[in-house]
Amino acid sequence: MKGTLLFAVLLAGCEAGSDALVDGGPPGPRDGGGLPDDGGADDGQGAGRDEIAINKGGTRIKMRIGTTPDGARAFLGWHDAMRGDDCAFGLAADGQLRCLPTVTAYVDDLFADNGCTQLLASANKLGCPSQPAVKYAGTYVQCATGGTRVKVYPVTGEHTGRVFTGSPGNCSETTPIRLMIYRIGAEVPATAFQPVAERLE
Repeated sequence: MKGTLLFAVLLAGCEAGSDALVDGGPPGPRDGGGLPDDGGADDGQGAGRDEIAINKGGTRIKMRIGTTPDGARAFLGWHDAMRGDDCAFGLAADGQLRCLPTVTAYVDDLFADNGCTQLLASANKLGCPSQPAVKYAGTYVQCATGGTRVKVYPVTGEHTGRVFTGSPGNCSETTPIRLMIYRIGAEVPATAFQPVAERLE
């Protein structure tokens, strides 16, 4: 089984030069690659850039903007208004750059049956009063070129039964430690997520 849950995963694209971010972490990294390094501050001499101005929301993919009582504004990431999900740019299972939903559980080698055919998802147990709701799980497909694409599955509920690991020919019961286990539905087609066209400027 893969290591501890990562809340921000950098996906190296199957095509040269394509980097994709799937992010379930705090607002800083959730930029989909669009933020300037200077943080958007303007020194009055043109050295700064307005990080909100260089990004633009569309009819479906909207910008998430944070504001403070004293008037500060910051770009926090993207939101798919049609699906109702926060999203970040990443390579989908079909190889297309898309705005993929936040993934906070991962599909690896845990199963609900003793034949190791019914996949489960897992997420780290957090030290919070209650575990945040998990809507999506992901698994990562390694391309022949060494890049990675993400498959997205809907989480349908918490799994409280027995858990197995292995393969159909070599399946055994296991006891997950410090993990939340979830049932998942059929893979969400990559075409359900908004495509992104990339260009250089």
